[in-house]
Amino acid sequence: MLTSGRYKGQPVPAHMKHRDRITPALFGRWLTLWANTTDELMAPDAAAALQAKAARIAESLKLAMFFRLDDQPAPKPSPRPARPTATAMDNA
Repeated sequence: MLTSGRYKGQPVPAHMKHRDRITPALFGRWLTLWANTTDELMAPDAAAALQAKAARIAESLKLAMFFRLDDQPAPKPSPRPARPTATAMDNA
């Protein structure tokens, strides 16, 4: 939380070890428990800061664990806009 640079953990590999037991819905449950606990134990500003940080961490972990580009359909290329034709003003 203090971004001191001292934390050297690797949360994604730690969570991937348990991927068969973790679902995206569990992140919401955990965030609710975290919000209830921080609201109860901390000043409102501190609780809100910790909850926002936890939400960013949860979103990052969910993306790392459950989102795969190869599962997505390839986007269709957008058509190129037509080139403007030369006008009499362009040639002046």
